[in-house]
Amino acid sequence: MQRAKLLVGQLDLNGLIGTFKLDSGESGACPRLNGFLHKKQSIHKSINGGTCPTALLRLSFEIECREGPVLLIKMHHHCNAFSQASVQEFLFYFKRSLRTFSFWIIGEESELRIDGKQSYPRKKFISLTAQVANTAFGLDLDIDKEAHWTRKVGGTSPLIGSIVSASEIIGTCWAENDQKGGPVIRVETCDPRSRLEAHKTDPGLVMCPLLVSGLENCEVVLENYYSLARARRQELPQTKLKRHFVGSCRTKRYREDPLGDDLLPLTILVSVSQFIVQEHYMALD
Repeated sequence: MQRAKLLVGQLDLNGLIGTFKLDSGESGACPRLNGFLHKKQSIHKSINGGTCPTALLRLSFEIECREGPVLLIKMHHHCNAFSQASVQEFLFYFKRSLRTFSFWIIGEESELRIDGKQSYPRKKFISLTAQVANTAFGLDLDIDKEAHWTRKVGGTSPLIGSIVSASEIIGTCWAENDQKGGPVIRVETCDPRSRLEAHKTDPGLVMCPLLVSGLENCEVVLENYYSLARARRQELPQTKLKRHFVGSCRTKRYREDPLGDDLLPLTILVSVSQFIVQEHYMALD
């Protein structure tokens, strides 16, 4: 039977924030593991206000033989869960012209661009088409006729549409100018199975950032570049796309492509936020 005891003390001058000890409790040889957790400062500052904390795990392993000499083994080890940056950050940029749009996801070591087209058919509110990875999709948004109420003044009525790929419906997108704390955008897909929702940070405000939920271990904030405070604008990387900044994502997933499974619904959600929420709901409310 193994016993683990965690001892947490105050932060000392060396940055010690916790210690723990693991005893096997077996007779004869009695292995014992002592651990020391030290805090490490990170100079990386997140665009959406978060931090990237890191830590150092120092281990000391002892094997005690009661009938013989004591064998002491010590080792210093950087645990991968702490020594690597615990948070990956991606910045979102969205640029559009009269009939086309582009969505960039830029990280510290990677960059992804998705190109699409938009149109305004006579019988639809808006149509979007794009290709994400190997999946081409189309989305036609129109007024939700089954809603209990519709506000057609200023184009703020609820909208709903099917997400189509290879002539098959793979999901649904729904948007509403909600002022009671409900979702402003909801995107559901069956392959991959996903459900993303965007909520206003303050339902009482006309213009405010959107918080996206539904991405595992991810924190996504959507906000317009021109609504950022001057200090936060200056923190953005000096790129040609700076004025097209629309949001950021912080994720704790440890893999090369942390947004891969949710890339398609995320692209749809960001596009709808730009064409519907920013242009109609927030501008004409």
